[in-house]
Amino acid sequence: MKLFKSKIQDIVVFVIFVGLLILGTKLDFKISDKMYTEKNWLNFFVAAIAKLPFYFVAMYACVNLFISALRKQNKAEKYIMAFVYCLGALVCGMFAFEDMIEVFIDGIFKYLIAMAVGALVSGYLYYVFRNKAEEEIIRYKKEFLTIIIAAAIIVVITFALKSIIDRARFYEFLNRHGSFTPWYKKGTGGDSMPSGHVAIAAALFATIPLFKKMDLFKGKNYLYYPVIALYALLVGLSRIAFGMHYMSDVAIGGIVGYCVSKVVTWILFGFAEENTEIKEGSLLSKL
Repeated sequence: MKLFKSKIQDIVVFVIFVGLLILGTKLDFKISDKMYTEKNWLNFFVAAIAKLPFYFVAMYACVNLFISALRKQNKAEKYIMAFVYCLGALVCGMFAFEDMIEVFIDGIFKYLIAMAVGALVSGYLYYVFRNKAEEEIIRYKKEFLTIIIAAAIIVVITFALKSIIDRARFYEFLNRHGSFTPWYKKGTGGDSMPSGHVAIAAALFATIPLFKKMDLFKGKNYLYYPVIALYALLVGLSRIAFGMHYMSDVAIGGIVGYCVSKVVTWILFGFAEENTEIKEGSLLSKL
C-alpha cells in the first residue's frame, strides 16, 4: 500500500507538468504577455534562491563523500575520488550562488565570485564534518550519489536542449532580439527552452529519500511531494513573469528534472526506494 501511494504521487506530479506543457503549447505567448512584469523584487528573490536548495544539498553530499574518499586505503581511488568530489563541491557551489551574485554583478566575475563563495561554504562544511564517523557517511551514501548524479545529468540535458532548440526568451522577443517560436520548432537564437531553474527545483524529488532519513518533516512523509511540487511551480511562475521562460519551457524543465531525479533514484535504490545497502567491492563502494 505504501509503494502504491508513492507511485500515485509520482504520477500526479508528472501529470501536472504534462498538463502545463499542453497548456503552454496552446497559450505560451498569451500567458507570457499577461504575466510579464519587467522588474519585480519577488521575481528577483525567487530567481536568486531557485537553484540554491538542490545544489546546496549536492554540495553537502560532495563534501561528505570527499571526507570518505580521503579515508580510502587504495591510493588511486583515494586521490581520484577526492579530486572528483572536491571539483563537484566547487561546481555545485558556483551553480548554487550564481543567481544571488548576478543581482549585483554579471559576466565572468559572477561565476568566479560564486565559485569562491561555494569554496568558502564547502570549506566550512568540511571543517564541521571532517570528524564524522564513516558509518554515518556510508549510511547516506546512496542518497548523496543520487543527488550528485542527478544534478550532473540534468545540467547536461538542459544545456543540450537549449542549444538544440535555440528558442528566444520572451523578453528578447520584446526587445526585438528574436521572434516567437513554438517549443517544438527550431528557434531564432536563445536559450529559453527548457527552464534550468525549474529543472533543478523539480530535481529536489531526488532528495526525498535523504530528507525522509533525516526526518525533516517529523514523520509527515506525505508533505514532501506537495511542498516540492509547489516550490517548483512557484519558481516556474516567477520565471514566466520575469520574461525568461514560457509555460512550455517551465513544463519541460520540470519534466526533465523530475524524471531524471526519479530514474536515478530507482536505479540506485530500486523501485521501492528502500534498498540502502551498498555491497562491498561494488562500483558504488568505490565511488
